[in-house]
Amino acid sequence: MDQSAAAQAAAVKTAQLVIAIQIPPTWRPFLADDLSEAFSERVETVFRSRGYTGKMIEQDDLSLPAATQSLLTIFLDEWKVDHIGNVVCTFRATIQTGSEPPHGLGYFRSTELRMMHGIGRWGLADSFGSAADDAIHDLYRKLADAHLLPDPPASSPSASPTTLHPHRPAQSGL
Repeated sequence: MDQSAAAQAAAVKTAQLVIAIQIPPTWRPFLADDLSEAFSERVETVFRSRGYTGKMIEQDDLSLPAATQSLLTIFLDEWKVDHIGNVVCTFRATIQTGSEPPHGLGYFRSTELRMMHGIGRWGLADSFGSAADDAIHDLYRKLADAHLLPDPPASSPSASPTTLHPHRPAQSGL
């Protein structure tokens, strides 16, 4: 096992919240990887902006979490431009802690008016981001209201958030 694999394994063991993004089957597997990565980064950004300080990490498989971890699984159903040009983000989510059965959180949906963010690819990118962020805010609100978010351990330095992707350098400003 090389150093990066060892570092990733250590990061997975110390994370309080493990995030798994499930994408519907596609003919372009690299697209699914890119969508999963982009969506997980949006989840991390929204959770951090709402005040979550626990350690998060993205995981590709749906293996059961350790007894001290929670597995947030997001099944991304739609993240696309609809037939009238609006951006739609729809997903369902479950959370599971340790060996407990998964707790269904329901469906989350947001529609963003495409024209509100300007024309061109940057406006489209902003529309996709805004639609996802709104739905993720609803997810966070539901998790927080039901007290389903794992608390960071008292001994951990919760003021220094870590990135979801341990193989990349830490992102500042999150």
